[in-house]
Amino acid sequence: MQAIANDFLARLSAGGHITLRLHRERSEHVKVRQGVVEPVQSTDDFGATVSVIVGGGEGWAGTSDLSPSGLAAALRRARHWAEV
Repeated sequence: MQAIANDFLARLSAGGHITLRLHRERSEHVKVRQGVVEPVQSTDDFGATVSVIVGGGEGWAGTSDLSPSGLAAALRRARHWAEV
């Protein structure tokens, strides 16, 4: 996750206040069917929230796409909402 944050910071242009929050949710599910315990299912979900403050406006955008292009798209959406 540190590499994702460092790449994001390297691509930022000057102006305004920008926050990147990376999220990770890990969960396990156990099912019982007809009295028999089924195998445990584990999931890892990742995502990010970008917030931007530009001139008195604030915008937020979230994404599950943590690639550089996915984070850049979230940043554009957050910046758009901060400017409207």
